Amino acid sequence: MILGLLLGTRASSDSGTPTLAVDQPRIDFGTVKLDTPLTFEIKVTNTGDGVLRFKEKPYIEVLEGC
Repeated sequence: MILGLLLGTRASSDSGTPTLAVDQPRIDFGTVKLDTPLTFEIKVTNTGDGVLRFKEKPYIEVLEGC
C-alpha cells in the first residue's frame, strides 16, 4: 500500500511564494492485511519565501493498492 499526503494552499496578500517540502514523499507499507492499523510520521516544512496557509485539513489518500 502506498500513501500520499495531499495538502492545499491559499493565495494571500503576502509577497513571496510558499513551497511545501515533505521529508518522505512516499510511504510504502508493503502488503498489509485489511483492518490492520498503521502509523507513520512525516515532517512538512515551508521552504519558500511566502506564507503557507492550508485551505483544509491535510488528509491521506491511497494512491496504489488496497
